[in-house]
Amino acid sequence: MEANMKNEMTFDEIYLLKDKDIQLVLKEIDVMELEYALMEAGAEVKDAFFRNMSKRAEQMITEDMRYNTNVSRNDSLEAQQKILDVIFGLEKSGKIKLLEE
Repeated sequence: MEANMKNEMTFDEIYLLKDKDIQLVLKEIDVMELEYALMEAGAEVKDAFFRNMSKRAEQMITEDMRYNTNVSRNDSLEAQQKILDVIFGLEKSGKIKLLEE
C-alpha cells in the first residue's frame, strides 16, 4: 500500500533528506547534471547540496551556473528527473530511506 507514496517525492523536496543521504546522492550523480538541475531549483535544495560538498566544489558549481546561460528550463528539469531517478534507485537498493509524511 505505501510503496507508491514514496516515489511521490519531487526535486524541490530533496532538502528533506538527511545529509548523509544527500552525500550518497552526490557520489552517484554527474557534476554537470547537478549544475543543470540546480538552475531551476529553490534555495533550500541548493543549500542542501552545497552544505554537503566542499566549499571549493560549491564555488565551482555556482560560478559555472552564473556563466552557463545556454541551459534551457527543459534541460534543467531533465537533469532534476535524472537525479530523482538516482535517489529512487538508492532507496530501492536500501542505501537511503526517503522521509515519510
